[in-house]
Amino acid sequence: MAEEVEDYVTRRGLVKIAALLHDSGKLYTRTMQDGRGRFLGHEEKGEAISADIAKRLKLSRRSEMILCGLTANHMRVLGLSKLRKATKRARYRFFRDADGYGLELLILSLADAMATPVEGKRLEDLKGLIGNLAEYYFEEFTAVPQRPLITGKDIMRLFGIPEGKKVGKLMEAVREAEALGKVSDTKEAIDYLKKYDF
Repeated sequence: MAEEVEDYVTRRGLVKIAALLHDSGKLYTRTMQDGRGRFLGHEEKGEAISADIAKRLKLSRRSEMILCGLTANHMRVLGLSKLRKATKRARYRFFRDADGYGLELLILSLADAMATPVEGKRLEDLKGLIGNLAEYYFEEFTAVPQRPLITGKDIMRLFGIPEGKKVGKLMEAVREAEALGKVSDTKEAIDYLKKYDF
């Protein structure tokens, strides 16, 4: 958390700014339903507000991306908590989509839950999920080698497809399959892609 994303801006500082801004979109999205306030889409509106503030503060693009990502995805952990069990695929995709700020998102989600009137059992379940996700991150997600089993050039050559989004999609499919333990070497990755629907 002490890592500087840019000069004088740490990850800890960005989490604190996100904690102040993550619900900023609620003001613009409030509706009443069955006597209760609803805030559908407040994450997207809040993301736009965070982007505007990041620009006014002259934050770097990386800092802006983290701040906006935290704001846009702060409800994601709550969404996962509604599943009976967060599958390995769901946990992998959580950190993949968080693009380098997954741990910060867990901290923000925990702070948000603890600052909201939440029933004791629900809060404890959420804390358990956050602990489970953090454990998965350190023990499994970061254990996947950064060197891909198959390169984009390999995919283009093997499948006769041009450079583009399809190549990236196939590379991500292999990385996810590796994270889930479905493939462990280049041959298995190629065999996996031959059966992959693209």
